[in-house]
Amino acid sequence: MPPPNDIAAIVGIVGASVAATLAVVKYLDTRREKRRRITVTVTHGMPFNLPGVHNDLVLVEAANPGSQPVTLTSWGFLPGDGGTLGSFAHIDGTVRLPYKLLSGESCKMRMEKPSLTESLLEAGFQGTVKLIGFYTDALGTKHKSAEVFNFDLPHSA
Repeated sequence: MPPPNDIAAIVGIVGASVAATLAVVKYLDTRREKRRRITVTVTHGMPFNLPGVHNDLVLVEAANPGSQPVTLTSWGFLPGDGGTLGSFAHIDGTVRLPYKLLSGESCKMRMEKPSLTESLLEAGFQGTVKLIGFYTDALGTKHKSAEVFNFDLPHSA
């Protein structure tokens, strides 16, 4: 059996290691919570009660699950194969950009399907286009949708 001084030293070292590990975990947890985060999703929508909107919509939603507000300055679509299709700040939605999205809030921007179809065809896309929605914040960070949105273009005759 080791002498009592050795046992006390071992217990002290283990205790200090556990305390240091807990401090690092708490620091990382706090840092992650304070980080600016935006969750972006792209969905289909219908134009219920929207004046002047008569076509189906593609909606790009931004939700702020973090504890810090994030100022959104533009939004748009990225083709799944790279490049940029477009960035929009002027198209209507539930808010007008730039917009300060507070913790726990969400907003949606919309684009009518015919307008998106026209933009994609003019850019040379055909068939099913894989789109990623994004919002850019005031710090220049681009927040992208985690899932790809498949958008079907009409077949040319």
